[in-house]
Amino acid sequence: MSRRTLVLCGNGASAVLLVCALARQAGKDLSIVVIGKNAQAGRGVAVQRWAQSFVPRNLYGAYLPELLDTTLQSNPDLEVRFIQGEVKSLMKKHLGWIVAHDAAP
Repeated sequence: MSRRTLVLCGNGASAVLLVCALARQAGKDLSIVVIGKNAQAGRGVAVQRWAQSFVPRNLYGAYLPELLDTTLQSNPDLEVRFIQGEVKSLMKKHLGWIVAHDAAP
């Protein structure tokens, strides 16, 4: 069976939590590409707004990357690639999609 690729547009808290959930369920047949503006995954707008109401922002902001690292180390068969950039367009092609972004090659 060929490996499927899932592209996540955005690298904030929701993306980190989704990658962690997929890591627990996915096998060797899934590859994940995360494209987002933030230099570090998990540091998006949600952390800046939501976390202030519940826990200190710096604590929650530190927790997400740690959770991601721990989850990926526990699931070495899952291929995950992070790209810092912004998705510019999506174009349907055959059974998949072409994702254009502004990150350096």
